[in-house]
Amino acid sequence: MCQREVADRVEATPKSKDFGPISVLLQRCYSIKRLFNVGRDCFYPRPEVASAVLRFDRKGYLPSSKQEAIFGIISGFFRMRRKTLRHNLRRGMGLGAEEVDALLERFAIVKEARAEEVEAEKLWALAEELL
Repeated sequence: MCQREVADRVEATPKSKDFGPISVLLQRCYSIKRLFNVGRDCFYPRPEVASAVLRFDRKGYLPSSKQEAIFGIISGFFRMRRKTLRHNLRRGMGLGAEEVDALLERFAIVKEARAEEVEAEKLWALAEELL
C-alpha cells in the first residue's frame, strides 16, 4: 500500500505528467497492477492523503549495480522536463549533436520528443546503450 499519488506515478504511461524515472524503472522490472484504492475514511485518525494497493510481479532479475547506473542515466533524461530528450542527452551526458542524433534515430525517437513522451522500453534500451 502506498499513497495514491505514488501509485499514479508508478503506473503512469508516456505523455502523462506523472510519467518519470520511477515509472520507467519499476515498469521495466515489474508487471504492476492496481488492485484497489483505499479511501481516507478507512483510517483513524483520517490521513490527509488517499492510498492505493499495488501488486508487483517481477519480470526479471537485474543486478543492482547495473540498475543503479541505468536509473541514474534515466533520471538524467527527465532532469529538465520541459527540454527535449535530445537537449538533456547533449547537456547532461556531454554528447555531441551528431552522436545524439544517431542514437535517437537508432531507437526511433524523434528529435523533438521529451523523455515523458517516450515509451519506457525505449528509454531503458537507450540507457543501456549509454552505459
